[in-house]
Amino acid sequence: MERVLSQEEVNALLTTAPGSAAEPTPGPDGITTCDLTGQAGSRWPRLPGLSAVCGRFARGIEDSLSRWIQEVPAVHPEMVRCERFQSFVDSLPVPSSFTVFNLAPLPGEGVLVLEAEAVVHLVGRLFGGGAQTHVKVPGRDFSPVERRLIALLAGRFLCDLGAAWRDITPMDCKPLGMEVHPGLAAIAAPSDMVVCCPLSVELDTDTVRLYAVFPRASLDPLRGRLQLDPAHALAADPVWRGRLLNGALQAPVRTWVDLGETEMSLGRVRDWRPGEVLMLGQSAHRPLSLVVESVPRFSGMPRERDGHLVLEIVGAGGERDVLAGGGS
Repeated sequence: MERVLSQEEVNALLTTAPGSAAEPTPGPDGITTCDLTGQAGSRWPRLPGLSAVCGRFARGIEDSLSRWIQEVPAVHPEMVRCERFQSFVDSLPVPSSFTVFNLAPLPGEGVLVLEAEAVVHLVGRLFGGGAQTHVKVPGRDFSPVERRLIALLAGRFLCDLGAAWRDITPMDCKPLGMEVHPGLAAIAAPSDMVVCCPLSVELDTDTVRLYAVFPRASLDPLRGRLQLDPAHALAADPVWRGRLLNGALQAPVRTWVDLGETEMSLGRVRDWRPGEVLMLGQSAHRPLSLVVESVPRFSGMPRERDGHLVLEIVGAGGERDVLAGGGS
């Protein structure tokens, strides 16, 4: 039986098939061409830190919505996915609201997406409506009331998003504007990869979705921290530990030397004149206490150096500790 296709033809089809994992082959001159600008070839590993951010974001939205609609909705983070920006936009219903927000100090911008059903359901809840089983929204633009509600909700949700990122990095998340057409809220090129964090909100029998979307290139500087387990991130991050230690060592503390104390009558204090000598009840040969933030930490002897009164530390602890250890 004759073969329908030759082996060379089969190899050519496998090489050009969508999703094929075939390795690039060198050209006639032995040079292999690589696309350094493409992002599809580099896959992100599992990011526990980003999952933790999405979990905190969901809890923040749950608290915010409970204060708005006077009931506690169930907000669940769904699986974080990385896909092309155009593929994400094509998966959204029409219309959807796109609130672009700042990522400072990270480069680029993010977008918060609310599906039309989420807007309509929340408008009904805020104005006393009940659960709606069927909402016809495709093809209809948002009303002025809905646009105003979107602005209020997006501002509150972005505050929750900034708080969710606080353990990883400070993030401004300041809203920059709301659009309905995705082409006016393009935070990345259609072929660029974005990181999508979807959340599902359960309101009685209704389930609506919203999304926080980030350009993958903007999160690249945080990839190392996002790969850490949040439970061990602080202990495992030497940079953060070093900064914390350096900041603590540079904190100012009050220190003073306790020369002694005595009691006397108010009348004697009234009669003080220049040249008066006060007995402080302290021997000239006993060490003085060096006090740090109200705690005696060292003991030392007074000395004079270069015309200045100085203290030579002779031991740790207060005066009593030095005397008990045999100091004089």
